[in-house]
Amino acid sequence: MQQAVVRSQFVTAVAWVFIVLSGFGTLIAIGQNVMMQVMFATPEIQGAMSQADTAPGAPPYAGLLLGGTRYIFLFVLLMAVGTLAASIGLLRRNNIARVAFIVFLALGIAWQVLGLGLQVLMYSHMPFQDMSAEGGPDMRSMFRVISAFTAVLALAVAVVFGWLIKRLRSPAVRAEFH
Repeated sequence: MQQAVVRSQFVTAVAWVFIVLSGFGTLIAIGQNVMMQVMFATPEIQGAMSQADTAPGAPPYAGLLLGGTRYIFLFVLLMAVGTLAASIGLLRRNNIARVAFIVFLALGIAWQVLGLGLQVLMYSHMPFQDMSAEGGPDMRSMFRVISAFTAVLALAVAVVFGWLIKRLRSPAVRAEFH
């Protein structure tokens, strides 16, 4: 007689949460990709992007970021669709989907670290002028608050994703998958 494997609420809950999140993410990413293809196809935008590296005061990576914007949005779309597929497979207790989902979570952690690095790189090249001398606010404190908030948020996402990876790799959860 074959023993039935109990389906944990943890896997079901994680699968449904990520089905909803990645489903919305897929819809948003489709809209963003359509927008990018329409907006960035104009000759004016193409000309401005090609001159980004030579603009006075432009950071050395400006052209790379602007030139790769379409690919970044395409990558986000592929990640959202892949996460949606893996989430559906996770709900069905497919082991390949569990492994793929773990890979997507690990890529999510890497994305958070990369995003923090890009933030530091971008802020280091921004000319913070003391606008308070002209009667305006000093923007440095605002950027410090934004940096701190995004760092805390990135750390929280990375910790949650790491915990999910650990749980999905546990023997009890692995036993649910075929």
